[in-house]
Amino acid sequence: LDQFPQDAREVAYRHVRRRLIFLSNLEMTHLVGMAFADLIRPVLLQKAAAAMSVPPFYVRRIAASAEFTAIQNSTLFLGLSDGARTDMFRRANPQLDNEQFLQHYEIVAERAAKLLDGLQSRLPRGHGDAEFGTVVLLDDFTASGLSYLRLGDTGWTGKIGRFHNFLNSESGARLIGNGPIDVLLFLYVATQRAVEYLEEKTAELSNDRARLKYRLLVGQLLPHSESLRPGEDEGLDALIEAFYDSSLEDAHTLVGGTNLKYGFAGCGLSTILTHNAPNNSLALLVGETDHFRALFPRVRRHAVHG
Repeated sequence: LDQFPQDAREVAYRHVRRRLIFLSNLEMTHLVGMAFADLIRPVLLQKAAAAMSVPPFYVRRIAASAEFTAIQNSTLFLGLSDGARTDMFRRANPQLDNEQFLQHYEIVAERAAKLLDGLQSRLPRGHGDAEFGTVVLLDDFTASGLSYLRLGDTGWTGKIGRFHNFLNSESGARLIGNGPIDVLLFLYVATQRAVEYLEEKTAELSNDRARLKYRLLVGQLLPHSESLRPGEDEGLDALIEAFYDSSLEDAHTLVGGTNLKYGFAGCGLSTILTHNAPNNSLALLVGETDHFRALFPRVRRHAVHG
């Protein structure tokens, strides 16, 4: 607070005290631990119920069936970033096989063949050809959804866009076959804004190729009320204007369509993750520069070269 004028220190302190959301390592570990049992497994049980033509509330019967075993074993888990914590997710769910996990969503042909060989060995006898029927994409946080999916000059881009293109490629087709496939995007933490955006955009993907069905699952939802808008706190607005440095911006941040005064894409968050500060949070909190000390300096994912 020493770097602020005396009359502005109370403004900065009040904002941190009232609006800051800090997600600790313990809280993130809890979200990883509950993800499969509480949100993903119920989706797989519903798929098995439909395959068996039985009501979905026959949970014990469905869970003990060969249909559910096949569906669970033919589910592939892919990390979208280091924040996916696929190693921790795997250890929290010993009923899943190690060969169902990859730390990254970009799959080379050789790796895809190995995944199919492992799947064949896990399937109940008489199930048929080895094909993945469900893919779960794991990641820790999104506030705008833009880095996951957006329409560029040459088509869909972003992490999900690139994965969608892969599934429609020859290598992807070998992995999932010709049958319908569910793509579950599981985010440990997401804003309501990002959820609404991604649900709209993934619906377009689902319509693009009927056999690909996307569904969004979120462990912890941050409502719209957690986003600060210009004019909501005039004292804080003045601080943001006084201490903002445009050197924080680069070609990657321009994708958001705004400067970073109120975070990437103007998300206006005051949210901090234990391993890093999202660029969707206020520059006043995370934007470390040569002239300003941020409370939670963000480690940039993309290096900036002169």
